Amino acid sequence: MINLSNTTISPQPIPPQPTVVKPVPKDTTTDNVVQPDEAMRVGETVTKITSDTQNIQERQEEALVILDKACPQTDKQTQQLDKQVQTLGDNPQVQTKVVNSSKPEIDPDLQVKMKKSKDGIEQLTSIRTTFTNPTEKFDSENPTKNSVSPTDLQTPNHVIITRIMYKAVYTPEYLGLKQSQRDLTMTKGKLENQIKVQENLLIQLKKMEQTPEIAQSIKETADDLAFAKTKLKNTLKELDTAGTKMKEMETDGTARKHPATGAHSLSTWEQVKKEFIDTEGAKSKFFMTASIDFRRQAVDALIRDVAKEKHISISPAKSALLVAKILGSAALSSDRDINLTVRNAEIGTDTQLIKAVNERFREIFGQDPGTFFDTNLYNEGLMPDLDKNKLLTTTTSSLPELRDTWANSSAGKLNDSYQDIVALVKQRRFFSNDTEWNKYVDNTMTKLEQRGVTGTKLEAIKNQYNEANKFYHTAENEIAARVTDLGKIYPKATHGELELMASNDLYLQYMGEADLIKEDADKIKGAKGDPEPKLAEYRYKMGLAHYFANEAGMSEGVLRDVVINGQMLPDINKEREKTSLPPLKFETTSHQLMESFNENLGEMIKEFNHFSQDVGEGAYHSSKYAGRLSDCIKELVKNGTLDKNDPAVQKIQTFVEKLLTAAKKSVQITDIDGNPQNVGLLNIRKNEEDNINKMAQALNVTSPTFEGLKKAVAAKIMGQQLPEITDMTAFRTQMKEIGETLNALVRSKWA
Repeated sequence: MINLSNTTISPQPIPPQPTVVKPVPKDTTTDNVVQPDEAMRVGETVTKITSDTQNIQERQEEALVILDKACPQTDKQTQQLDKQVQTLGDNPQVQTKVVNSSKPEIDPDLQVKMKKSKDGIEQLTSIRTTFTNPTEKFDSENPTKNSVSPTDLQTPNHVIITRIMYKAVYTPEYLGLKQSQRDLTMTKGKLENQIKVQENLLIQLKKMEQTPEIAQSIKETADDLAFAKTKLKNTLKELDTAGTKMKEMETDGTARKHPATGAHSLSTWEQVKKEFIDTEGAKSKFFMTASIDFRRQAVDALIRDVAKEKHISISPAKSALLVAKILGSAALSSDRDINLTVRNAEIGTDTQLIKAVNERFREIFGQDPGTFFDTNLYNEGLMPDLDKNKLLTTTTSSLPELRDTWANSSAGKLNDSYQDIVALVKQRRFFSNDTEWNKYVDNTMTKLEQRGVTGTKLEAIKNQYNEANKFYHTAENEIAARVTDLGKIYPKATHGELELMASNDLYLQYMGEADLIKEDADKIKGAKGDPEPKLAEYRYKMGLAHYFANEAGMSEGVLRDVVINGQMLPDINKEREKTSLPPLKFETTSHQLMESFNENLGEMIKEFNHFSQDVGEGAYHSSKYAGRLSDCIKELVKNGTLDKNDPAVQKIQTFVEKLLTAAKKSVQITDIDGNPQNVGLLNIRKNEEDNINKMAQALNVTSPTFEGLKKAVAAKIMGQQLPEITDMTAFRTQMKEIGETLNALVRSKWA
């Protein structure tokens, strides 16, 4: 959880052009190893940068040049040292196991050089601070200690964007034109100022007594003025030419390294990840981490600014308190979800805050934070308000806030029905078309009939699926209409970027409608009536709103099963274990477990859509959902909804458990200390290079490229664990059949 301070951040003007720093001459005696003089240069640069607060852009540019030399690349000599000098990790921080090797085949001089290199590499963390001017992390428990100094974070001309992110997104030709455009724009400004000064000077000279000296000055000034005007004319022509060429490249897709292809185009941040995560080398990891640092601070600073403008405080003693919770993994590839809640304020205040932040971001960067930074802003929505301190210290294993209760049982049933539709909407979204969806529904109905569900009960169940399909088409039509409107405002945006903008707008529209329903519920409560039916309606609208959120959980079930029990409570329980307190768990119902199952099955099919050509690639990209599906099934057996002796249940569990084995523990390797370690598809998904190489060796798999190796290792694992899954069509068919059967089994119990 973070609290946001109220420092105002103002966009800064484009800084002067940086001084070009000559690269350090390379000692060619050892290829691709950071040399002692380079290591020393790193230290000198850090000292210079940290001691000189002036011209920070110039210092940042200089640091980039140093990085070109100071970041070691993977080479045979590093491998010979058994990675004794580790490259940058997730933080990034340098980790070393042994610096001085006792192996006789290693040149002692090389050992000394590698040690000095390590000393230089350790300075990279200090260099990284020059890019983003990091501040203290936000402390939600003690918000008054947070202090942030004004920076130039809120500008698209920041060095992180212009020299790191844009390098990942755009082709060298386009970046060259972009740099020329910046240079020409600066030249244009200087010439315009020069012309204005010379015109004023000429006017003053002509007013003076006309001596030979004044006449000569008038002639020289007029000549200079004519030359400046000619140069300005040529500059404007060059600027127009560069702009026209850039527009052509943007239109035909040649501006980007990975051109847009309709709805499947890569966003700005996805291209950054592709450039720096999928590329080997410490420099790439460094740049990815620097970009993540910048992302965090730029967005947080923007939230602080807008909150201050709206008189929203970060002090617990004040009214209208802003509380922000960060969700998601710490991995380099993870997105960043920020749940914003404004307490002690009118209903809808948080929705208006999110809308204002998105609009401000769009004004500055020309995109939404979801495409530019893979950062998504939501309000807490269907998440219960959990107090972390209370969760850490309560002596009981059960809390009222760790379960959903309804005083009105009819309203509770209505809520279950609504949330069921919400989860099915997520599933429907990733089916290819109505034909595939209708067949899936028909198969489920047939299985229900075989279990004795007929008549009005069967029709009621089918109506749930039909309502999901109906909303899917409504939502997609709304997105398409909004994309058309936004395209007129942002002509340079790709289709994918426009889709996210449209989705964000619709998310806030639906949230606003949900806020109105919540107000109605509060009025009913104030009049001593029963607000719960309205609250069920409110939760339904909130769930549907998250259709437009970027890769967000939609239903209550998935938020309680995956986010609370799967992500939030495990860390809290680790802390509780240290003081011998019993573990906590949210008490999920069979309805909520099925909501989670159906959403996660939908997410799995989404991965199948993206990686439909290669069973290995599709398997490792979808592997994280195997554990979630398995957990849902186990809980449904545990609470008695599913009969563990039912052959249909046993068949599903057998397949899913094999899939889980493939994901987590299909190959045994040894870690850096020589201890046995079980790994699988999930390690490939996380792009763990060392583990992937060890798996390839253990499975006797080779490939000329690293991407090919990942696919080949994953395919070999699938062949060993699930030989019947020979391609993605078979995988998709099997998972849909599991969805049909499990839904029939559970819904027959509910009917």
